[in-house]
Amino acid sequence: MSAEFPSPSLRLSAMGNLRLVIADEYSEINLCDFGKNPAGLLEDNEGRSLIRAKGVWSKEKPESGNSLQGEGVYHYKNITSISGEYCRSSWNFSSTGEEGEEVKYKPQFDTWKLAGALNVAHGVTPLGFSLRKREGSLFFTSQKYSVEEIKAGVGFGKENAKLGITFTSYHSKTTFDTTAVQIISFHGIFDLSNNLTFAAQYNQGKLKKTEYYGNYYGWQSPRKVSHNVRSFSTRGSHTIVGEPGNLKLGFQVELSNFVPYEFLGYYSYEKRKRNSWGLGMGYEYKKKWRVGMEYHRENREEYYNPKEYFSQNEINFGGELSNILSLFSLRLGVGLKSYESGLFVDNYCFGIGYLAPNKLAKIDLTYNLEKSNYSYYGALGGFNPTDRTLGFLLTLYSKTK
Repeated sequence: MSAEFPSPSLRLSAMGNLRLVIADEYSEINLCDFGKNPAGLLEDNEGRSLIRAKGVWSKEKPESGNSLQGEGVYHYKNITSISGEYCRSSWNFSSTGEEGEEVKYKPQFDTWKLAGALNVAHGVTPLGFSLRKREGSLFFTSQKYSVEEIKAGVGFGKENAKLGITFTSYHSKTTFDTTAVQIISFHGIFDLSNNLTFAAQYNQGKLKKTEYYGNYYGWQSPRKVSHNVRSFSTRGSHTIVGEPGNLKLGFQVELSNFVPYEFLGYYSYEKRKRNSWGLGMGYEYKKKWRVGMEYHRENREEYYNPKEYFSQNEINFGGELSNILSLFSLRLGVGLKSYESGLFVDNYCFGIGYLAPNKLAKIDLTYNLEKSNYSYYGALGGFNPTDRTLGFLLTLYSKTK
């Protein structure tokens, strides 16, 4: 059960979570979205100031969750940009206590984020920073956790070739462990032609953990571990212009020896090998409608048995019919996931979009029905939960850059 969609874009979520072949302001191949470099904030969203208000409500009987988020981005004459974001998420759970009584839990977390960017050297070298902080309570416990992530980035070049360097310092703390990660990232964005874009990123750093699990299980505690971590990722897209429509091809590849994970708001990193790749194809007809199909595969090292890998396959289909009455868009999508363990997760998505005549206001409404099949999943056999999620997003734009 989740109080969030697979993609931060409700539009892409309504189209089956397509993310390689559909152009969207949340999934651009640039320093900000691909490189996670705060210096890229300066050119993100085409340099337009905006305000977003987002709400997500999820229900999987007898559990429920919700998330409310506000965000503002201000751009000043391609010289400086600043953004702020706040989000509160919470869930409602219940379980049976030792004496058969019903025990209710309500874990929640709050997230604050502040970012800024400044252009120097005649617009060729932007500098950026970001600070993200999250505090919340752990699932089924009263224990608290805190997460802090600081980024500093710089960009080089303009137009057809952009390079960037990002420094990331991450620290999380719970009753059970502490995690510290320091990473330096190098990324490049290349527009090889008007219709061909390629991006690559390399990360290198150190992951340190101090574990206190032994305090509860009689192990030697604390236990300290340290790992060198690295990853490489690339993404590209190519548009074949034709009549009456355009064909778009997209791909992505990621190789890593550490992975991020998130569960009910608490996110951290762990030392596990992972490789993933995806391919997609989309078609757009005269900006009136667009469809796409993607395939993604991920292989991840098992946490308790490094010699075995956990594999996941994902197929996504989706489409959008736009300019209905010159105001509305209709979106449909299907996402199918399968795991070698025997778990199957099917997502059926529907969405409506509204764009004001002056293009200064936009509304996205998305509904997702997720059906999980545990029929071959060991002790959970026969348990097939259904998760229903509704999302609303209001975006207000400035008139000029």
